[in-house]
Amino acid sequence: MANSALLRIVIGEFEEGDSEWEFLYKEIVQTLWNHGISGATVIRTDEGIGEDNEYRAVVLEDIAFNNLPIVIEAVDDKERIEAMLPELKKKIPHGEIVTMQAIRILEEDVPMDDQAHLMLKVYLKEQTHGLKTANYEDILGLFREHELIWSIVMRGIEGFGKDHVIHKQSLFSFSSNVPVVIESVGKAEVIRGLLPKLKEQVQDGLVIAIPVQVDADR
Repeated sequence: MANSALLRIVIGEFEEGDSEWEFLYKEIVQTLWNHGISGATVIRTDEGIGEDNEYRAVVLEDIAFNNLPIVIEAVDDKERIEAMLPELKKKIPHGEIVTMQAIRILEEDVPMDDQAHLMLKVYLKEQTHGLKTANYEDILGLFREHELIWSIVMRGIEGFGKDHVIHKQSLFSFSSNVPVVIESVGKAEVIRGLLPKLKEQVQDGLVIAIPVQVDADR
């Protein structure tokens, strides 16, 4: 059976770390990096609710000054993720830490009911250069071929992959290597059918599947 886990952390962007000069989310990314976690992605959300049940949204023109909820996702062996939890709990005074089963679906042959549903998550770098088409658009096209409706793309603000180079947003470059997450839900038989092409397209990234229950998809 799959022995990987997805770690998902939600905190406020302005939450301070051990150093008052560094935000906690950056400290968490560095901690994940130090522990040899295979990759992490940081996503700034558009709206949300904070620890005091207060509503948070974009009210200032510069989005980085709105203290929006930040989502950090990382995937690694279940044992390694679980070993980090005590340290993460100490670091995070306000926030949410969730772990869930993850299947590295390009690497693991996991028997599963074809009628079961999976959430497919693809983590990769945007890899755009000037006006060249971004690689995630090719993956979206593949999902469309297999009629995976309601597929979404989320662009991160920071993260690292197996090369362990931390990539960040830049306002002064026409090239981009920021992390991107593509997410879709479909029947296991459909997802299994697109895996050969997906494996060709994701040369430098991570693909996981999470068993889910679908109540409506229309």
